[in-house]
Amino acid sequence: MSPQPAFDRRGRDALVADYHAALRAGDTDRIVALGRVYVDRLPVVPLSRCPLTGEVLSHSIDHFDLDGPWWDYDRPWRPLEHLPRTFFALAGAVRLGEPVARAPFVCRPGPAVPFVVPRMLDRPEVVAVVSSLPVGPHTGYALAYFADPMPGGVKRINAWGAADYPVRRPDGSLGWNAALDWSPEWDFDLRSWIERGKLAWISPGDATLALRREAGGCPYLDLDGSHEPASIYDGRAVYTPPPPVEARAFRPNE
Repeated sequence: MSPQPAFDRRGRDALVADYHAALRAGDTDRIVALGRVYVDRLPVVPLSRCPLTGEVLSHSIDHFDLDGPWWDYDRPWRPLEHLPRTFFALAGAVRLGEPVARAPFVCRPGPAVPFVVPRMLDRPEVVAVVSSLPVGPHTGYALAYFADPMPGGVKRINAWGAADYPVRRPDGSLGWNAALDWSPEWDFDLRSWIERGKLAWISPGDATLALRREAGGCPYLDLDGSHEPASIYDGRAVYTPPPPVEARAFRPNE
């Protein structure tokens, strides 16, 4: 079966409304059938560019709004991505606008401002790029990480908006792992990472995805907004502070 064309807004909204109704009704067969159509028609957009090779990172994302099942934190519907060999991780943040769409699942799109993960970016093999795109009435910030060679023994961050992240096993098959991340483990001072040559940026709306490496003029610096990740359910967003240090002690191994 040949791939279906990507959604337009009207078709996407109609399918998402049907999906929400099936989810509320607990109609498993309908959920699966609609989820498969949704995945097949998700947009795949040029999102970032690898600073090591110059290759464009194209990735699926429901940029129409946060109520699509791509954004379901616990059970996201996403296709198998075709990613550059240097791709390491994709994190993100979302500055919420109005209105916040209602959905019968938890959406956790990240904090309101972009950040980096020092445990990954401190590795000499790893670099990152911050870019942005509209997500309905909201502003999304994509934080893409690239590496060559792939570092071992470092926990990645969960995929943007999801509760886990993909890993490639030694035999080439795809597996999954999860990280427990909290805002104290993130760094919102992007300027220092740009000046160290570890973080590049792409201007909002730049279709050429030109990489910029100087801190001067960077629109992602010193932004106001919550550093805590948002949790959204049924149109209501809350920003929950991290638990005490002793409750954050456990970390899974990759």
